[in-house]
Amino acid sequence: MPAFAAMVSHTKLTFDHLTSMSDLCRTIKDQFPDLTENLIRHNSLIASRFSLPHSAVKQFVLDPQTQSWICCIGNPRSASLPGQGQTLAANILRQYLDHGPSCITSLDAPFVVAIYDSVQHSFHLATDRVGLQHIYMATIDGATIFATSALAIAAITNPSFDKASLAHYFSIGHLLEDRTLFEGIKKIPDATWLTIDRTGLKTAKYWTPPHESRLMPPKLLASELSHTFTSLLDQRLDNAPVSIELTGGHDSRLNLVAALRCAKPFQGWTIAENNSAELAVINKLRQVVDFPHQVISPVKGLEDSFLSDLDQINTLTDGETNALNLIASLACNRQTNPQRLASISGMGGEILRGFYYITHMGIPNSSSSIYFDRIISLKMLPHIGFTPAIFSDFFPPDHHQLLRDSVRTYFDRTAGQNLFWRLDDFYFRARQQRFAGRSCSFNSYFYRTEIPFFANDIIDISYRAPWKLKKNSRLVRQAIELCNPALAAVDMLNGRPARPFHLTDTHKMIAYYARLTQKAFTRMRSHLLKTTSPAHDPVGIQALIRKKLCSPQLISDVLNYNTMSSAFLYDSKQFHQFLTQNAKADFPNLYQLGLILSFELTCRQLRRSSSRLNIAKFEPTAPVFSEQTVAANFK
Repeated sequence: MPAFAAMVSHTKLTFDHLTSMSDLCRTIKDQFPDLTENLIRHNSLIASRFSLPHSAVKQFVLDPQTQSWICCIGNPRSASLPGQGQTLAANILRQYLDHGPSCITSLDAPFVVAIYDSVQHSFHLATDRVGLQHIYMATIDGATIFATSALAIAAITNPSFDKASLAHYFSIGHLLEDRTLFEGIKKIPDATWLTIDRTGLKTAKYWTPPHESRLMPPKLLASELSHTFTSLLDQRLDNAPVSIELTGGHDSRLNLVAALRCAKPFQGWTIAENNSAELAVINKLRQVVDFPHQVISPVKGLEDSFLSDLDQINTLTDGETNALNLIASLACNRQTNPQRLASISGMGGEILRGFYYITHMGIPNSSSSIYFDRIISLKMLPHIGFTPAIFSDFFPPDHHQLLRDSVRTYFDRTAGQNLFWRLDDFYFRARQQRFAGRSCSFNSYFYRTEIPFFANDIIDISYRAPWKLKKNSRLVRQAIELCNPALAAVDMLNGRPARPFHLTDTHKMIAYYARLTQKAFTRMRSHLLKTTSPAHDPVGIQALIRKKLCSPQLISDVLNYNTMSSAFLYDSKQFHQFLTQNAKADFPNLYQLGLILSFELTCRQLRRSSSRLNIAKFEPTAPVFSEQTVAANFK
């Protein structure tokens, strides 16, 4: 997880500014002691870049003629600019000096690029199209600060919690758009070019999504997708040793068939136990085409490090996700870390498969109406187990309306576009910017994250593709079959082939739709009888989590209301009753408990950081960011 911090002032940096910057960097180093720091300083700007041994770019790159510099955070790639790592960074800087902001339009996520232009006396920050690589900003003592960690900024600015953000976090499990958990700290959004110069602070969008195109024949579009995906994998497999995460679904199947088409070495890996259904799918694939593969146990060594792992996950994700939900990933990353420099993930593949379409099925495509409550109830709230009664008066009573207003505000900006295009855009820039972004930052601590579904060319295809072709994964299935017909014929975890059904698949079609009907019946029955079906637990991780949640150590150390740093958020009686009922019923509200645990760890980390920095307490309200706070005579 590479990190970055910078402070920009309209005048010469003062002693107080330098002290705050030192505290900010110290907080980041305390969070991640194995980071290597490089620092660069000017009269009105100071910046630090933190790297890991596997980081693609490890330090600032300086232009010898102008003394301008660039810092790349994340793992940027470019289809048009040559090189990787430091070489690519130097080429981006040269492109900027020659042509300006267009230097970053060809870069694939995840990245943040920081540039200091010594000729124009200006500072620039650019985020990737998705906003996967997170970077935040706030103000302190008249200066603007930037950092890849909102928690680190919060440790030196002492903000209050943002109540609307807490409502989002506990009701849907993640934040939306530029919100953070804190007042006065904002995430710099996706596809943003930010400039601070003598005229002040300005932001602009450097990319807008293309419109849906119905002119390209489906077969031609599927051919473009398969060819583009293969080219992307071919480039990413050069970072040997490379692993590919394999599951029983569409997205990892497309990664696999494209990688095999490249004929370059890679190591497949799957989080599973030997008797799991997912591993059975992988074994069938290896019977058709043999490839190296490793099975990773998600529970190996986890029981002894459960609490410390939760704390590390929460730190790596900046307190913005459910640490309990990622508990197996940390154990798996530790086991595979020495064996790979980079890992290719199927994250984000739903952009080609209509993630939110189910919320508007049966609504004519000509309609532009967005049914906010259906999106929230069908795709945002399920499985969270949100329980408003446990919260105190601090938690906003109008939490549902706050969430609805946020969703409405987002869709208001895409008014006039095709209905399903708007749903895809919401998935891509509202959900994935925060949800996938935090998974990305978590994994990048262990290896370089390669996410081909978020490459610019794939993003363009996903927006241009007609919604009917993306519905039910038709486009992805066709692309898989074009890459490798034999592997496309192997059934996925859901029991159907990874390609479109053929006329010879009658028996498979009958079995597949029978299973769908049975699942729908089971859900309806559970809803009517208000019962909860046992969670599917093929690798035993859920059983281990439930065991640890019942342990006296966790309850006394983390979930004891009388000693909790986050106790202000809960009603003591209702909170105790919630925990007791969950323990008796085998934790039906497991996801909500994970959010409670994660927020408690966030509050504890803030108290630890404040104590180390000699800040009295973590409570006062921070100044709300305003573009006018950057004065005109920046130099």
